[in-house]
Amino acid sequence: MLVSSDTPALSARSLYKSYSSGDSRMDILKGIDLSARCGELTLLMGPSGSGKSTLMAVLAGLSRPDRGTVSILGQPIADLGEANLTAVRLRQCGFIFQSPNLFGALSALDQVRLVLQLTGAPAADIDSRAWESLKEVGLSDRTHLKPSAMSGGEKQRVAIARALVKQPTLLFADEPTSALDRTNGDLVIRILRRIAHRNGAAVLCVTHDSRLVGHADRIVTIDDGRIVSDERPETPDTFHHRDIEHAAS
Repeated sequence: MLVSSDTPALSARSLYKSYSSGDSRMDILKGIDLSARCGELTLLMGPSGSGKSTLMAVLAGLSRPDRGTVSILGQPIADLGEANLTAVRLRQCGFIFQSPNLFGALSALDQVRLVLQLTGAPAADIDSRAWESLKEVGLSDRTHLKPSAMSGGEKQRVAIARALVKQPTLLFADEPTSALDRTNGDLVIRILRRIAHRNGAAVLCVTHDSRLVGHADRIVTIDDGRIVSDERPETPDTFHHRDIEHAAS
């Protein structure tokens, strides 16, 4: 389910998060306000320990803030019980991590099919939707392969296909290119940009990778638990679907 580009897909206000260890306490998020709109690729950047990944976890409802509110499609997620919050993540959110986290015994097609089965998609649609999702990331001729027969870039693209097959409103990506070489890293970020621009998702990507900057619609920089800049590049790279198929061949 996608929303109007005028409506924030995600909105966060006054987020605070800290962790305690013994008698010491570490403040990680210090009053962050952030919104994300459909159709945009937003990079969350900053030095190690700045709070980027903690912020991502809180925005996705994987971790609760100490204070502040997060709303997905206008619904404050603090009001939701764990079962309902899990249902929102399953229906509305996609997740991509540094490690693809694939099942070793399953083919690429089966990895993606499993997500649709979990969401309750009609059985008659599952195979075609899974195949189309893999085609979208340039793997239409690799659907039969298991992870042991794939390159690192191919594994990450299966993980992306698995995330986007649900047609998520929100796509969270945490360091998706950090383990990839230049060619595969460039291909992955171009796919993420297209998911935002063509599919209309709000894509939030935590990264240290400066190669991604030229593809972003928005760059939010975090340092010491606070947003220190929020910029929009004037001329982000343009890109077409044929670039994926060419780079994947």
